[in-house]
Amino acid sequence: MPLYNVPEHCHPTSSLLSSLSSSFHTCVPTPLVLLSTSLGILSIVSWLFAQLPQIIKNYQLKSASGLSIYFLAEWLLGDLTNLLGALLTRQAVWQVVVAAYYVTVDVCLVAQYFWYSYYKPWREKILDVEENGYNGHEDDGPREVV
Repeated sequence: MPLYNVPEHCHPTSSLLSSLSSSFHTCVPTPLVLLSTSLGILSIVSWLFAQLPQIIKNYQLKSASGLSIYFLAEWLLGDLTNLLGALLTRQAVWQVVVAAYYVTVDVCLVAQYFWYSYYKPWREKILDVEENGYNGHEDDGPREVV
C-alpha cells in the first residue's frame, strides 16, 4: 500500500499503522509510537476542558473566592510563554491554536477573578449609594449620648 503525505524515513510495521500514517499525515511506525501519540492526544483533549468547570462554577456562584491570583498569574504566564514559543518556532497551526485557546481560558479566569473580587463589589456599592443614599456608615442619624 503506498503511503501518501508521509516522510520517506517512515516505515510502519503494519497495515493499520500505514493507514493511520497516511490518514493523519504523520509517521506512526510502531505500536509503541501509536500508544504514545494516543496518550498525547488524550492529554491535550483532557486539558482543553480542564478549566471550563471552574469558569462555569464561578459564573453560577458569582464569585471567584476559591481562586488565587498568584496561581492564575503563574498559569497565564506559563501558557503565554507556551504560545510565544509556538509562534517563534513556527509550530504547526494546531499547536498555535491550542496554545492560544489555553491563554484565552486563562484570561477568562483572571477576568472573572477581578470582576467578582473587585469590580462587582465596587459597582454594587456605587449603585447602592445612588439608589439609597447609603455611604458605608451604618447610621448617619443623631446619636444618643449616654
